[in-house]
Amino acid sequence: MLIKNKHIFHNGKKSQMTFEFLTMIGMGMIVIYGFIFVFSEIRNDALIDKKNNAFLDFGKSLQIELTSASQMNKGYSRSIIIPEKISFSDYEINLTSNTMIIDYESGNSIFTIPDSSGQFIKGTNIISNVNGSICINC
Repeated sequence: MLIKNKHIFHNGKKSQMTFEFLTMIGMGMIVIYGFIFVFSEIRNDALIDKKNNAFLDFGKSLQIELTSASQMNKGYSRSIIIPEKISFSDYEINLTSNTMIIDYESGNSIFTIPDSSGQFIKGTNIISNVNGSICINC
């Protein structure tokens, strides 16, 4: 009978060790999943920031092109290429007389531009200074 009690006690010790081991494994998995979640959120934020910066840079370059054209002599003309996508994202460029709005999936960017007429299209565009007025694809 004494041997049976030792055997039962020994199995109880093994089951406690197994339970503690599985508990530690479970807690470790929770911590790992937590790190994965946090790092994936940080990475997604970084990708969105990178995409937003690409659209800001693109908008600033168009703004500089239009400002330069307004400061040039009458008869100035320049051909530029507008890409189909920026950072693998679709977008639209809308012009009013003094504002350029670039709409894209995660927001929009607004730029002040010289008074101009016409619209940008994806592909080849011609910016001209016609009698002191900026004309885009006119």
